[in-house]
Amino acid sequence: MFPLRRVHSSPATRCQQRIKLRMVQEMVLKKQERLEEDSKRQRAREVSEVGAKVAAQRLKSRRDQELKALDDGVELLILNQPSSIEAMNVARMLSPRFAEHVSFVPAVPSHSKADFRVKSLLENDRIGAFYR
Repeated sequence: MFPLRRVHSSPATRCQQRIKLRMVQEMVLKKQERLEEDSKRQRAREVSEVGAKVAAQRLKSRRDQELKALDDGVELLILNQPSSIEAMNVARMLSPRFAEHVSFVPAVPSHSKADFRVKSLLENDRIGAFYR
């Protein structure tokens, strides 16, 4: 076998090799940091999406519980009334379920001569021969 000979390279080439090695190491580190940062962003995005869904669900369930508690309170109050008339009055006042539905139909059609006359009378400060 041939004996291994040590090749002496010049200091400039060794310096260039060290610089090249250092640059490669820095590029690898930057790439790893970039990948870690991207994975952190992705995890944060996933957590925020899940968190938003959970928060919306929690708010909805809380609102449903509050509405159920109010409805149960109204039911209990209705049951504790001595007469059915009082119970119905309480129910109409407190619960939108039992509220009377009234539709308003104006006696004077809008944009008619009578409507303009009513508006002019209401705007006028004069009542008969007297002023207000």
